[in-house]
Amino acid sequence: MRISTEGNQQEIKWALTSQLGDSEIAYHIAKISHSYQRMQEKTTTLNTTLRGLGLKINKSKTKILRLKTNSNRPVTVEDEESEDVDSFTYLENTIKRQGGIEDGV
Repeated sequence: MRISTEGNQQEIKWALTSQLGDSEIAYHIAKISHSYQRMQEKTTTLNTTLRGLGLKINKSKTKILRLKTNSNRPVTVEDEESEDVDSFTYLENTIKRQGGIEDGV
């Protein structure tokens, strides 16, 4: 998966001393971006890279969590809109739209 983001180091300041960046662990992939355009580009590049490897994005499991944005433009995978959510669980932690994280049990 590194191919899909190589050379595009972009992180988001999460707290005063920490930053979030793209994460690719096993079959979980989290893409982080400052703009709609960049998120759509990352999603398209990832999809193209995976297709070249004989893999595909599971569109029904692809979710979008928007933080501090008024944009509601859909992020798409092969012209199918991804679902917007208020929170989701990633690596046993719940990430919320308000920016908080609840530790998993």
